Amino acid sequence: MLQWLRRRQEARRLAQVDAEALIRDHGGEAYGEVRQRERDMILTDGTTHAGRTPAHWRRVALIVAKRTGHKVGLDTATRMAQDADQKPSDPRSRDPSSPVDPLNELKRILSGK
Repeated sequence: MLQWLRRRQEARRLAQVDAEALIRDHGGEAYGEVRQRERDMILTDGTTHAGRTPAHWRRVALIVAKRTGHKVGLDTATRMAQDADQKPSDPRSRDPSSPVDPLNELKRILSGK
């Protein structure tokens, strides 16, 4: 059990070190770089870039995302769709601070307005 805990602590420390290095070297592109490393061709021993496993790079990606403010798990198309949903399509639309009547909102959505 103690050996398992040591391995986990070492994996966590190594992920932190890799995340810091990627952010230092790649800045805003660090998240894309770590995801590319995760997807690199898996070698016969089950490792990828720098002898690390894909699971390691997933841990690093989460750390990088937290530190850089990158949204995790959303591809570009999904992020664009979310951004479009959040922007008012009609400048004459209702005041965002006013309460929404669910029935009226459903009618508005179904009518295509």
